[in-house]
Amino acid sequence: MGKIIDVSYWQGDIDWAKVRKEVDFVIFRASIGEKIDSKFLTYAHDCGLPFGVYHYVKASNKKEAIKEAKWIVDCANQSDIKPTIYYADIEYET
Repeated sequence: MGKIIDVSYWQGDIDWAKVRKEVDFVIFRASIGEKIDSKFLTYAHDCGLPFGVYHYVKASNKKEAIKEAKWIVDCANQSDIKPTIYYADIEYET
């Protein structure tokens, strides 16, 4: 596999025609905590590339972690194109 990029709403509007010339795979932030990334569904629909999704975990216990794991699947399933892989982005110890 060649180039992979990580994208969330922070990247704003993206020219996917240009990106497709340089990139082979995209990893989208689909959600954070209990919120869907505001650009995820648009990006997933428009990118024209295979993609995976990640969820930025905010859970502080097992019950919250299970709830967030279900949430990422629910968010990803809202897309008309399904991701090839799911990731959990855990950036702190709890």
